[in-house]
Amino acid sequence: MIMLIRSIIHSMSILIFLMGSLLFAMPDRRASLSTATPTGAENENCTVTINYLDDAGDLALAQGTVYFTIAVGTNNPITATGDYADITEEGDEYGVGAYTISPNMVTSSTLTIGVVADKRYEHDEEFTITLTNATGSVNLTGSPITAATFTLTNDDDLPKFAFSTPTSNEEEGTAKEIDVVVEATGGDVGRDVDVTWSLVDTETSTADHASDEEGTLSFTEGEDSKTITYLSEEDELHEGDESFVLNLTGYGTTGSSGSQTAHTHTINDDDEVPTVGFSVTEMNKDEDHGSVTVTFSLEGQTTSATSVSYAIKSEGTTATSEGDDPDHNLSASSVNFSA
Repeated sequence: MIMLIRSIIHSMSILIFLMGSLLFAMPDRRASLSTATPTGAENENCTVTINYLDDAGDLALAQGTVYFTIAVGTNNPITATGDYADITEEGDEYGVGAYTISPNMVTSSTLTIGVVADKRYEHDEEFTITLTNATGSVNLTGSPITAATFTLTNDDDLPKFAFSTPTSNEEEGTAKEIDVVVEATGGDVGRDVDVTWSLVDTETSTADHASDEEGTLSFTEGEDSKTITYLSEEDELHEGDESFVLNLTGYGTTGSSGSQTAHTHTINDDDEVPTVGFSVTEMNKDEDHGSVTVTFSLEGQTTSATSVSYAIKSEGTTATSEGDDPDHNLSASSVNFSA
């Protein structure tokens, strides 16, 4: 009899346990993202909510594990790694990768994606969050939204391009590097930019230039300076210092003009000043010799006409003499050399 009573009590305990388990078992919940097209901005963290829904589609307590991934988008994808990553995992913030989250008697979970603060002018960029699996009392069966694509709207200014200095100078025949920089007052380069430039002669001419008179500087993401290398012709002409102007002329649709878009460069003339003299320093002729030719010589080259004045210093002779014929017919004048 005692054994029978014990058996009945044991059976009732099992029944009560099973009934309790059924009574207190967590019903299945569907994990669903709150929206399929969340929006975000550069320099601000993005958030999206995972809701846990009952059969009626209402929020309900859930307990289990949800698996999800964050990946680059298909249209204008974010940069995932390296120096120019657009989102990053830090602290409680998620980056690109595969993750899990474990709801414990909550109706929703909020995911925060760490957006990197930058100044790069770039495309509106995308990344996607996808719910891939769920366990415990959570599942994805019939879930309304299992993937969401974030669009990070660019909020940075166009990069501004300018010469680093307003002027420069260099001796002729020597190369000079002239820098074009991205100014801090604009955005950084996040999209390719072609900056065009051209040379305008003011005191120079094409014959003075041994390098290109126009060109293009191609900037890529993260670059902040480029160099124009100018070389003048080396010659033997004394022409004085000469200047020209370099102008930045275009930036496409991904750049803009900065504060210094013109640069004046001076070619320092290093040729000696031409000298003028007589071909001989002394001549002796008989009085009745007749005419005498005196030759002037110019040593060196110049780009401009040269005029040299001369004077007559008489030593024992005169141009006119009382009662006599004049000794010579010379007078002060000048000689001219063409360029």
